[in-house]
Amino acid sequence: MAGVAKPSPKMGQSLGPLGINMMQFCKEFNEKTLNIRPDVPMKVVLLAFADRSFKFFLKPPETSWFLRKAAGIFFTINLI
Repeated sequence: MAGVAKPSPKMGQSLGPLGINMMQFCKEFNEKTLNIRPDVPMKVVLLAFADRSFKFFLKPPETSWFLRKAAGIFFTINLI
């Protein structure tokens, strides 16, 4: 979610093998999404480099998310 990223096991599984520092990623992500409402799920395209640095780009949520929000239809999916 925008502006409220925090380290989690799921994030560790994604970033750890790439050698990316989770805290640094969360800090930069939260800075970039500070002016976006915290209930907006953001997509991230991440480029990881051999020197363990990274660059990421933000993408907006799917159009269906905006339509469900406008219609007041929300549901959660728990993936196991």
